[in-house]
Amino acid sequence: GVEELCLEESKKRENATDFSCCSFDSVLQKRRDELVEGENEVMFVSNRLELDAISSILKEVENQDVNQFGFGQTYYGVASHLHDLEGGETDRNSNDCLHQLDSCVEIAIQRQKEHLSTELSKLDARIMRSVISVQQLELKLEQVSAFDYCSVLLPLVKSFMQAHLEDLAEKDATAKSDAAREAFLAELALDSGKGTGNGNDNPKYL
Repeated sequence: GVEELCLEESKKRENATDFSCCSFDSVLQKRRDELVEGENEVMFVSNRLELDAISSILKEVENQDVNQFGFGQTYYGVASHLHDLEGGETDRNSNDCLHQLDSCVEIAIQRQKEHLSTELSKLDARIMRSVISVQQLELKLEQVSAFDYCSVLLPLVKSFMQAHLEDLAEKDATAKSDAAREAFLAELALDSGKGTGNGNDNPKYL
């Protein structure tokens, strides 16, 4: 991350024997250039986030009022002067320039962290509101779904039962009608048999 780059540069300074070290903003600019060069290729999300963070910090550094440190120079003036010293030359103001630019970067990093923390808090609150809204919506959907199931199933069950009962009634009526017809036919057949028998017996008595 950004802070790791600055920490690595600080460790290099501890072992440096001359003024060959870079200011934090120079380190970040070099890293930004590396990321921009690889931007044409497939860039990982982590690299994209790092590039955005470095760009924001450098922009913040450039917009800072460096006069707050009492040197009476603009950022570009201090950076240009320090850049001339990075070749190995040094003067009595070199450490002051380096400290000034490093302080600008450190302040910019801190502001960036505070900004990100605020944005994350807002995002977290927005997510919590969304979660609560989803939970409330799920509860409403469950209630509506239960009501919808009843409103849909009851007519279906009623229609099914009515059709089933009508079918049973029709079958019962058909069975009774068939039984009555068979009984009627049987009775007619019996009566017909009796009539035929009486007709055959009459000549015997003549």
